[in-house]
Order: sequence, then C-alpha cells, then structure tokens
Amino acid sequence: MEKSGENTGKPSGEKRQGGEVIEGSKALGPEIWATVREEIKGRMGKAEFEKWIAPLKFVAEVDNCVLILARTKFDLDRVDAEYRRAITTVWKRIDAQRRSVKLQCWEAA
Repeated sequence: MEKSGENTGKPSGEKRQGGEVIEGSKALGPEIWATVREEIKGRMGKAEFEKWIAPLKFVAEVDNCVLILARTKFDLDRVDAEYRRAITTVWKRIDAQRRSVKLQCWEAA
C-alpha cells in the first residue's frame, strides 16, 4: 500500500487496493461510477450490460447523494427493477463516503 503524499500519479488522498477505494479516500463520484460499472459488467452478459447499464449517466453529487440518469422512463423502470440492488450494493462497498444513489429518468430531470 502506498503512503499518503507519495507521487503515484493519483489524486491526493486517494488510495486503492485490489481495485477498491479504501476507507479515508476522497474518490470522486464519476470515478466510483466507472468502477461500479466495470464490476457489474463482469456479472452479466455483454449485450445485457450494453442495453441497460452502459447508457446510464453519472450527472451530479448533491447533499451526499449521487444522481444516475437513465434515458427513458422505460429504461429507468427496468434498471430500477433489475439492477438497482447491484448498483447500490457495489457503490456502498466502494464509496468510503457512503453516498446514496438516486436513479432518475433523463426525460424527467
């Protein structure tokens, strides 16, 4: 494990071990979202991932909550029913700040 302050090419305060952000990290939401997507991608087929997870967009971090948008209400309903648990479980395990995840439809945003 690297020591804080070493020049590792990573943002200050960020530490990684085994691909996961560890306690004390100040990782940004978009970086965590990319990690969450990669982990979920490994759990499902390529076509399923490309249809439902890949189109989701990280758009904001507000009041200890991150906002992920789906393209349409139909997409949101499917992601909410089939993938919300996986998304939030992986997010909470990786995010040292324990931000909540909110899924919303782009059309309604």
